[in-house]
Amino acid sequence: MARDLRTEDDLLQYYVDRGRLEQWFPGVMAAAKQSVRNDADAASEEAAREKAMDDIIVKGFKERDEELEGLGQQALRVSDLETNIFMGM
Repeated sequence: MARDLRTEDDLLQYYVDRGRLEQWFPGVMAAAKQSVRNDADAASEEAAREKAMDDIIVKGFKERDEELEGLGQQALRVSDLETNIFMGM
């Protein structure tokens, strides 16, 4: 990247020295726009990855909650059964 910036600086200096900024500017503008697009694409991809990870985590928590709820209901049934046996019912 530093080499690209050095090349761009050299090119700018060439056009400044010759008074031809109108030829340099469109290329710089196009490169800047592409850079912004690339950054936006990368940010969108990162956001999509983060959302996918969040979805996986939330799904895992829901599954764990359901599993624990099921275990709790089983424990209540066992407790009721033990109480009925103890009470002689």
